[in-house]
Amino acid sequence: MPNLTERKRIEISIMVEYGDKLPIHQEACYLLNQEHPHRAPIVRSRVSKIVSKFEETGNVRDLPRPNIDQETKLNILLEAEENPHASTR
Repeated sequence: MPNLTERKRIEISIMVEYGDKLPIHQEACYLLNQEHPHRAPIVRSRVSKIVSKFEETGNVRDLPRPNIDQETKLNILLEAEENPHASTR
């Protein structure tokens, strides 16, 4: 999955939500991939996620990842070692 800049995410949102005759996410993918053939292709699910994020939050930025202290990281590793078949989430 290509790492998209905030500017490109905004462009996708505008194309899908407010663009002229571009209500379909697949059409937005096609246009973006034509515009940037040197980049990894953008797929419809990526466009859908960006549009959903914009509709829910009013922003296309990724949320910051939470900081996990060293003690918590160590506890997670110990738990994973003790229960190797347990989910890592």
